[in-house]
Amino acid sequence: SPAPASSPPAPPEIPCTLTVNADVGIARIRSGPGLSFDILTRTQSNRSFVVLGVSAPDADGFPWYLIDLPENDGWIRSDLITLGPGCEGLRVIDVRGGEASPVLPPPPDEPDADDEPETVDEADDLIDAVCTATIKDTIKTARIRSGPGTTFSIVERASAGKTFGVGGISGPDRDDFRWYWLDLPHGNGWIRGDLIVLSGDCSGLQIVQPPEPEPPQPPPPTNPGELFPLPTRHPLTQGFHNNHKGYDLGSPEGTTFFAPTHGIVIREVRCLKCTEERPNIRPSTLDIIRRNQIFSDPAWGFGYGNFIIVRYDYADVPRPLQLKMDEADLTGQFAYVLYAHLKKILVNNGQAVEAGTILGETGNTGHSSGPHLHLEVKIGRDKNVDGRWRQQIAVHPSLMFRDN
Repeated sequence: SPAPASSPPAPPEIPCTLTVNADVGIARIRSGPGLSFDILTRTQSNRSFVVLGVSAPDADGFPWYLIDLPENDGWIRSDLITLGPGCEGLRVIDVRGGEASPVLPPPPDEPDADDEPETVDEADDLIDAVCTATIKDTIKTARIRSGPGTTFSIVERASAGKTFGVGGISGPDRDDFRWYWLDLPHGNGWIRGDLIVLSGDCSGLQIVQPPEPEPPQPPPPTNPGELFPLPTRHPLTQGFHNNHKGYDLGSPEGTTFFAPTHGIVIREVRCLKCTEERPNIRPSTLDIIRRNQIFSDPAWGFGYGNFIIVRYDYADVPRPLQLKMDEADLTGQFAYVLYAHLKKILVNNGQAVEAGTILGETGNTGHSSGPHLHLEVKIGRDKNVDGRWRQQIAVHPSLMFRDN
């Protein structure tokens, strides 16, 4: 009689795997199933790992999965991942005293070589391939923000040489810079691409949808007669003196600034010679003759670059400035504020503004050696000062603005 047919070999087992969710960016892998355990390493979204076991739910109700790493094992929280097939009946791992008990696989039934389970060896190079960003050596301090743009708040500062994991990338901003989504010790933040050097496998970075831009915060209201807050909250870098009839505020380029009270824009000058490649002429490169030529050239904004002048009525300015106007026989007349070296002008000539109206963005245009906001305060009788700015009476800005 014919020999009985042999049974077909059992199909190989499919190991349980998990994949880090696409919207996670950077996931932290820890030494145990909980946030109190040390971070062993970090990994990017869409990476896959072999799963060795699962913990009981933690205090927040999340199970943690033990995964196979190249050098050891680590734990990842369940809300950061998606399980693949073959994960039914995962071994529950008991965790006592802050350490996980060892995972002992069931003894095999001495299968043939062809019956050995398949393994996922893709995990071996995942951790080493994580994209990282290092602050350039030429950057003293880099600002990390809550979103991809300078209008977002600063969440952290980092010095040259510091390295972070990268979880995603933004589209180009208005200045054509891309921003990178960083993994920080206590959350995430964004940094502009020209401040960092990328390392590792950054080819698969996904576009991350940024949060809604934070609306700029107008200055707090003042009581009648009180000094106004300065247009930006940045420190004074040059004060009022014989050769500098105004204030310089060390505002980074692109900082929005505000009107302190009701006023009228009476002059709006755009610097025709200020280009992206050459927005300014640095004072150190000019002799006295050339400098005077710049100050008389409307195409350079008379040295001010892009600038505006806003007229404020006597009744709307602080009492100390009113007293100065009384002393100059200008009771009931006007005060003027010039805002200069702007990157952008966001108001138009003749426009009425109110307290908190955004007037523009600070910059580095004209006769300027670095980003800042230059402001001058003058008083006079003219409703319009075209061609007569230098004839108005310069006064100390502290009569109108209080120190930051």
